[in-house]
Amino acid sequence: MRRQLGLGRIFSMQFVLLASAALHLGASPSQWTDLGGYFSSQIATGQNADGSLTAFVRGSDNALWYMWESAPGSNVWSALAGLGGQIISNPAVATNKDGRLQVFVLGRDTAIWTRFQISPGSTNWSNWQSLGGQGQNDPAVAMNADGRLDVFVECMVRRRVASEKLRLTVWVCANVFGL
Repeated sequence: MRRQLGLGRIFSMQFVLLASAALHLGASPSQWTDLGGYFSSQIATGQNADGSLTAFVRGSDNALWYMWESAPGSNVWSALAGLGGQIISNPAVATNKDGRLQVFVLGRDTAIWTRFQISPGSTNWSNWQSLGGQGQNDPAVAMNADGRLDVFVECMVRRRVASEKLRLTVWVCANVFGL
């Protein structure tokens, strides 16, 4: 989360997560776990096929970073790991029909960019893929009834474009694709 304080100086807040096991037990804030790192976005979390959580943030370097629970409900988390990119939005994440996490962001070119787990629960990720478009805000993503992911981003003119290759639907600005 970015906060602007005083004379236009921007400070990043420290990345702190409450371990999910402590949350279920009604733990007090004194039992929160400091997981380190700095970020400049809201946190997006996704649930892996085994029930463990993965959290995504835009780092102070404007790259995408993530960390994951070692097991469902555990208070043991990985260190932050980088997924690269130069992003300008908060990340959005969803679970594909086959259980893989897929994360979406806006790149510096304002296009929608995505990466996905190579297999469910994996720490191996695809390369960045551009889905085009010219977004003006954070992407949002959800699975529709047929199992495809629908990705939405605000733009001046909207038109629906489906991608069978990635099994998702993206709403993009019509002028980008000449539609």
